[in-house]
Amino acid sequence: MSRARSRSEADWVADAVADLLMRVPVWVGPTVAAVVYLAFRFVVPPLVGLVGKPFGPELAGLSRTLSPLVGVIALGLWVYAEIKRRGRRWILDSRSDIASLRDLTWQEFEQLVGEAYRRRGYVVTETGGGGADGGVDLVLRMAGETTLVQCKHWKTWTVGVRVVRELYGVMAAEKAARGIVVTCGYFTQEAQAFAAGKPLELVDGPALWELVKTVKTPGTPGLVPSGQ
Repeated sequence: MSRARSRSEADWVADAVADLLMRVPVWVGPTVAAVVYLAFRFVVPPLVGLVGKPFGPELAGLSRTLSPLVGVIALGLWVYAEIKRRGRRWILDSRSDIASLRDLTWQEFEQLVGEAYRRRGYVVTETGGGGADGGVDLVLRMAGETTLVQCKHWKTWTVGVRVVRELYGVMAAEKAARGIVVTCGYFTQEAQAFAAGKPLELVDGPALWELVKTVKTPGTPGLVPSGQ
């Protein structure tokens, strides 16, 4: 089943802004919304008023009229980002073992992997995968280095060399420094042999669960309390 999705430019812009807001402290969103409202209400009108007739006064009045709407839109984007942030945190922190990773839908699986790497300090872009991007589900960025990630969910119990080879080809085309294939299952010996000596990392089910455990919030399911 194809996972390619038809999305409008507005969808992409909203998601891009939401992803940006997900990377900043919670208080930034409401603060930005307040600043945007105040700017449109009190700062922009005098500036556009300097244009003079016939458009200056009309633009100033329009800015004052739209200021509540613009503020609400900015606040709405923050709420959307916060919902995304909390949802991804819950998906990861509620996992208790490898079996619970396999209970996720493919969308949740990609979100979990993205959240795990986000907690490792990466800036994560969720591409949706399965479309014209060559099957890349996540793009990780850190210190000027780009890493492409492909997620293979539980329905693919054994990942063969074809998947790894295809990602390696996309890496070359996109000039990415590294590539990672993540699965709840295992990789064939042929896939492991192909990845050996290349900037490719194969993360199987046990390795993924170890990664999740290292970034889970203390006190959540699946973690052994310290001192035990």
